[in-house]
Amino acid sequence: MAKRRANGEGTITKRKDGRFHAAAYVYRPDGTRTRKFVYGKTREEVADKLTELQEKTRQGIPAASSTMAFGDYLTYWLATIAPERLKPATLNSYEGLTRLYIRPALGKKRLNRLSPADVRRFLTEFKASCLCCLRRADHERPEGKRAFAPWVGAASVSRRPGPCSTSTPCCGLLYSKPCARN
Repeated sequence: MAKRRANGEGTITKRKDGRFHAAAYVYRPDGTRTRKFVYGKTREEVADKLTELQEKTRQGIPAASSTMAFGDYLTYWLATIAPERLKPATLNSYEGLTRLYIRPALGKKRLNRLSPADVRRFLTEFKASCLCCLRRADHERPEGKRAFAPWVGAASVSRRPGPCSTSTPCCGLLYSKPCARN
């Protein structure tokens, strides 16, 4: 006879096609509970996935829903989970980085569709781009007043190998003394 699982441990069953699936109740970001399923080739693989899913629920990390955007999840995480785990200065810097760079680039991507390749692409573009252009600081100014860095002298400026795609005067500049990135 099959081993019975205790109440709240989830369900593991074998499907007709030979694969196994497990189900457990997890929390959504809005606080409601929903039943999530995980699949695998062996019972052990499914049991590991189920344990991981339940552990995230115990830690207060909500399950990804197909309708939730990555930007919404970042907002939720910064408001509820991060304050308990991070120091205030770290939380403040994360909020700024999220608002200025991550959310505009990846915020509309659905959480269940976000892949490691998307994150790698974002990081590559982030490293290669000018920070003022990424946050579009110079684009809101009138065309004649787009000299973003007029205080920089010729001695302290060096050009990057390839300026970013926009044609603002600040693109491609790398300041050697004040900041390593921009």
